[in-house]
Formats: sequence, C-alpha cells, structure tokens
Amino acid sequence: REQFPSCAHDAALARPVLFSNWLHKRYVSVSQRELREYVAARLKVFYEEELDVPVVLFDEVLEHILRIDRVLRQPQGHMLCVGVSGSGKTLLSRFVAWLD
Repeated sequence: REQFPSCAHDAALARPVLFSNWLHKRYVSVSQRELREYVAARLKVFYEEELDVPVVLFDEVLEHILRIDRVLRQPQGHMLCVGVSGSGKTLLSRFVAWLD
C-alpha cells in the first residue's frame, strides 16, 4: 500500500477477478453477475442440445470455465484436469469447446 498510494486498493484487490471476451469483443474484466447470466443462458442451450441433464452453476464453476477457456484459446493449448470422478471435468471442457 505504501508503494501505490494513489491506487484504490479495495477495488484493485476485490475478488473474484474474472476476465472474459464472451461479453465484449475484447478480453476485459467482467462482473460476476453478467457472466453468470450469460453462462447460464448458454449452459441451458448446451444441456438441451447435448446432455438432457440440467447442470448446477455456482461461483467455482465460473472460475473453472474461464480457466479452461483461457487455455483452449492459446495456440496448441492443453491442460490436465484433475479431480474426483463425476466432478464435471469432461462436462466443463466440452461446454467451453462448444461455446468457442
């Protein structure tokens, strides 16, 4: 705080920090509410077309979706999803790939 006295520390350190280019043409910070509305609408279409099973959307899912999207947008982007069986690793990856 001493090195940046003119910075609004509360705004700069507010969580969650979400960046996406789904709502705007550029890769910019987005509000959690706007992102949740967009993803919920797209997720509804996704599970109607692909799954026939409703999916629950919570805060950590939004963060994981954005991480997966950031990796898949990179040239030859790849990642290793680790978690217990049935936690939605494949589902989230398929959803992000379907969005793009």
